Amino acid sequence: MATRLTSVKQLANIKEKGIITMNKIAVKEKLNSLEAEIQILKIAVNERPDFQIDEMNWKKIKPALKKARAQIYKETYG
Repeated sequence: MATRLTSVKQLANIKEKGIITMNKIAVKEKLNSLEAEIQILKIAVNERPDFQIDEMNWKKIKPALKKARAQIYKETYG
């Protein structure tokens, strides 16, 4: 049913004819499930984090970290 309701009277007529069969609880449950599905889709569609920045930072820090580890190793084990 793709028509647009323009008044409360039209909605009442549709309900009297039995076209609307869901009660308030069923409507709330359906809305909750649709909202949950929308949240899942939003998470799935969002872009993943860019790890290239982390790789660049690691390349900058790696030599200094290697030297510090080597110095600590020499001091500890001799």
